[in-house]
Amino acid sequence: MSKWEWKKLGEVCDVIAGQSPQSSAYNSEGLGLEFHQGKKAFGKRVIQPSNVWTKEYSKIAKKGDILMSVRAPVGPVNFTDREICIGRGLAAIRKTGALDENFLFYYFINNESNMTSKAGAVFDSINRSDIQKFIIPIPPLSEQKRIVKFLDEEFSKIDTLKTNAETNLKNAKELFEASLEKELNPRSRHSERSEESSAELPSGWEWVALNNVCKKIFAGGDKPQNCSKKSNEILSVPVYANAIENEGLYGYTDKAVVKEPCLTISARGTIGFTVKRTEPFVPIIRLIVLIPKMDVIDLDYFFFSVKHLKIVGNGTSIPQLTVPLVKQYTIPLPPLSVQKEIVARLDKLSENVKRLEVNYKQIIADCDELKKSILKKTFEEES
Repeated sequence: MSKWEWKKLGEVCDVIAGQSPQSSAYNSEGLGLEFHQGKKAFGKRVIQPSNVWTKEYSKIAKKGDILMSVRAPVGPVNFTDREICIGRGLAAIRKTGALDENFLFYYFINNESNMTSKAGAVFDSINRSDIQKFIIPIPPLSEQKRIVKFLDEEFSKIDTLKTNAETNLKNAKELFEASLEKELNPRSRHSERSEESSAELPSGWEWVALNNVCKKIFAGGDKPQNCSKKSNEILSVPVYANAIENEGLYGYTDKAVVKEPCLTISARGTIGFTVKRTEPFVPIIRLIVLIPKMDVIDLDYFFFSVKHLKIVGNGTSIPQLTVPLVKQYTIPLPPLSVQKEIVARLDKLSENVKRLEVNYKQIIADCDELKKSILKKTFEEES
């Protein structure tokens, strides 16, 4: 539009670059100003509490300022609804001219990718001067408010749809957990440790320690010397460590340590992450292996039972799980034929829940993409 102007951000806004106080000035007692080093506490729109304060501060963001992450990642923005101290990972942007802060906020969101790259290179950080040079559109104030009102209304509808999908996703997961609880403990009494093993069970069921349904429980060893991140004809045996992503895949080697169907449990950091494994592999440190007695317990029933345990580790600074601790946990054990019936019901429910999860996750992703599309269309067509 002809009434739209383009100006450098520094012409219509003050840009305050963050500066970190000495670490000795930090406290958790609420003394001084709340301190934020970067975007760690960014919320959907307003920055959340950091639970860190500082008695020494020089760079302050005021209520209503836009906060921009200026160190990897570069570009994300949030508002602050209170006065805070900002460190080197943030900059505060404060309007000085005829500019609606919400219009500017939406414009930043729409142009986040343009702030993080230049000539094909990605910035690890940007400084105050870089931000001041951003070229932004300045329509009449009335037009800015009209655009903000339109985007607020559209985003509110999308947020409602996304919230419903997130709620349904949570409900689907809780449905499976509730069914798992019912199947594994028909009397609705669940025991996790051996000293509670007297909890009542149906006839033919019993509480058993994990050690009594396993041929062997042991911890992973050192990484193989020839371990490689990539597989080939020789190095094709997976090596697993403690993790969630890729189920803990660490690399590949040539000889398997475990060749029987089993479970693995993460033993440090992410405590209790359980995976069923049926192919030969090598476990390394921070992973515990449980090889079940297949004539006593069904592998899938074993997986559901252990996954349902609320496993915790020992240690105050870095919690970790030990083999002796794992051996003490107990699970309800019905006859083998009943185990298979339970697994069949849980498998069917699991498939249905997974389909629902895929659908709801797609809706959530579509909501995020729709917001981007509306922002892009609004600013491209209006300007």
